[in-house]
Amino acid sequence: MKNRALLMSASSEKSFCNWLYGLQTKFVSRKFLETCEDLNVKFRAVPLKFVVRKKRVEKEYFMFLPVDHLPLLNKDSSTFSEARNVDSGELLMNKIYPDQVIYNNITKFVTSNSEFPHLFKCTEILQLVCTREFMQLATERNLKCIDFIPIDGDFKYDAWGVSTRSANKV
Repeated sequence: MKNRALLMSASSEKSFCNWLYGLQTKFVSRKFLETCEDLNVKFRAVPLKFVVRKKRVEKEYFMFLPVDHLPLLNKDSSTFSEARNVDSGELLMNKIYPDQVIYNNITKFVTSNSEFPHLFKCTEILQLVCTREFMQLATERNLKCIDFIPIDGDFKYDAWGVSTRSANKV
């Protein structure tokens, strides 16, 4: 998957299409779901109804729940700092993905060479990640409010948001 992975984040565009709710819940359009279906992405979609100024928004929106949650990091080739318990020194493990260590930062993020679905949640950074093919189709279909950040030699993850090009910087 070298140079094919892209982090998906909410765009800074000022419009109703802000699709990020909280830290992990994504609101998406029907067009986004159709893009996923065309690329055989596994997901669950929960229909939503929005009312703005006592008027129902006509466009269809859904809460997007990806089925695939996978590790992407090649630990042997990457540079990272794992989070540890201050008192015991033990590694902190993710409560959602119990086999996944929590990272303070990843300063060199080298992706695994495994095959991945076109869209999935990366367990190391807890963000949606897609392939270049997904990005191209989303761009062709003019999907709004999504930024694609390449996971390449310049990509850095900082759990505390200090990096200049960090995965959690939206």
